[in-house]
Amino acid sequence: MQNIEYKNATELNTPFFLFDVDHLTDQVRLIKKAFERYWNNALIAYSVKTNSLPFLSKVLLNQNIAAEVVSEDEFNLVNKVGFYGSDIVCNG
Repeated sequence: MQNIEYKNATELNTPFFLFDVDHLTDQVRLIKKAFERYWNNALIAYSVKTNSLPFLSKVLLNQNIAAEVVSEDEFNLVNKVGFYGSDIVCNG
């Protein structure tokens, strides 16, 4: 991970997430490669309930990862991000 300059966390006065997008995309590539080795038709989906930040969903969409949703709100969120049709797994 590259060095990142940001305000001291105590100055922010709020919790925050810090994502290493490069590391995330590297891990997605490794997972996809592992599945493709044995199951070339596997669908890998991210549980939106786990972390519903639109930013994160968009990163995963760009890596051709499907969205797994269990509510109408989650469905609407991933639609706004750009997931459509077979990019969405509806459960619940």
